[in-house]
Amino acid sequence: MPRGKPSKGKCAYCGPEVTKGGVTKHLSACPKRQAIIEKAERTRDESEALYHLRVQDAWRSEFWLDLEVRGSATLKEVDGHLLKVDSLE
Repeated sequence: MPRGKPSKGKCAYCGPEVTKGGVTKHLSACPKRQAIIEKAERTRDESEALYHLRVQDAWRSEFWLDLEVRGSATLKEVDGHLLKVDSLE
């Protein structure tokens, strides 16, 4: 059975559209993202974990959002960000 058209999103760092399946690969190679991470690491005394989370609609997988979250972030902070995203619609 043929698959449907892949869902796409936009890289918040550099702007091009990326497919849902290609987000992780794109982020690992995105030069603007790398520059931001390097700048943050230079201003901090110690490194901090960065987690890549995918939030996806339970019934319609074409609706998704990838987030990068500091390792020290609380679930309350992540939830607060998701509420802000929801209010933009």
